[in-house]
Amino acid sequence: MMLRLSLCWVALWGCQSAGGDGGGSALPGDDAPSPSEAGPVDLGEPVDGGAAGDGDLPMDGAVPDAAAPVAVCAGWAFPTSVGLAGDPALLEASGVVTSRVDPDRLWLHNDSGDDGTLYALSALDGSAVGRFPLDGVNPEDQEDLAAAPCPDDGAPCLWIGDVGDNEFVRDDAELILVAEPAAGATPGPLRPRMRLPIRYPDGPVNVEALLVAGDGQTFWLIEKGGDFEQTRIFEGRGPFRDDVPVAVTVAGTFAAPGIPVPEALGRLVTGADLRADGRQVLVRVYTGTYAYSLAPGQTPADLGAVQPIRAASGPLSELQGEAVGYAADGLSFFTVSEVPEGTTPPRVNHYVCDELSAP
Repeated sequence: MMLRLSLCWVALWGCQSAGGDGGGSALPGDDAPSPSEAGPVDLGEPVDGGAAGDGDLPMDGAVPDAAAPVAVCAGWAFPTSVGLAGDPALLEASGVVTSRVDPDRLWLHNDSGDDGTLYALSALDGSAVGRFPLDGVNPEDQEDLAAAPCPDDGAPCLWIGDVGDNEFVRDDAELILVAEPAAGATPGPLRPRMRLPIRYPDGPVNVEALLVAGDGQTFWLIEKGGDFEQTRIFEGRGPFRDDVPVAVTVAGTFAAPGIPVPEALGRLVTGADLRADGRQVLVRVYTGTYAYSLAPGQTPADLGAVQPIRAASGPLSELQGEAVGYAADGLSFFTVSEVPEGTTPPRVNHYVCDELSAP
């Protein structure tokens, strides 16, 4: 749910200009290439024995060889705004993910108070592509979105996390899965393909971050608050069946990243995304985005064993940022913010990878 923050970001980091606040104003790094101009990042010579390539990850849900060395991003340029979110209804954007069937399409949803609609935008300029309402479903508090295979047949699915619970009273948290529409599909209702009720081991939990494995057989939920030094990571394992509750377990804990101001609100986990090959996780908090590179055999449950790097501070134009998602190349990423009581949709910010490393 929407949490109103009043933070002085400029006092926290002077490296980003306050000029990034207004619509159409330049952000630091606005001369960086847009997604359409940047294209795949050139991996150049092999990194630690890995083969050189164009950096693209498979769009069909295929999982690369888990033991093969791969390049991950270790540094990002200042954000470039590709444009404002083109749909005027997107004022509480809480989840964003890049399509697995069309690399130039983004999927987003609003926070609580919306009617369960998925919004498709262009990843190139933020323009509206269409609205896809969920047929027969009215989520209470959808907080994050993942693109991963459907667990029954491996087709591309969108996983919607109706898991927010600021009051810690819900017994109906669930994941809603819909088949991702084909590229160029006519906007219209989407019938849920599978609904997975969530059962926590010790009562209700407030969650805003959802991650799904590359085979669609495991998912992870990260609690928003709690003990910031022992933030819990819940894991749900398949096989999954429609309307059959999933008893999740605490699979790991980690120290939530971020700047602990005011009163630790800067460390509240508000979103996350797992790279398609499972080699890196982005974790978003109100004071920035952090990247966790995973070694072969590690999963998001192992975040506590990984030293994160700061992928982005803020940015200043996103005072209530909650959404983060990888671009199709698996190296750059997008963020979008809620606009509390706003009337102008938020920026769609893009972060270009400018430093490569190997896990």
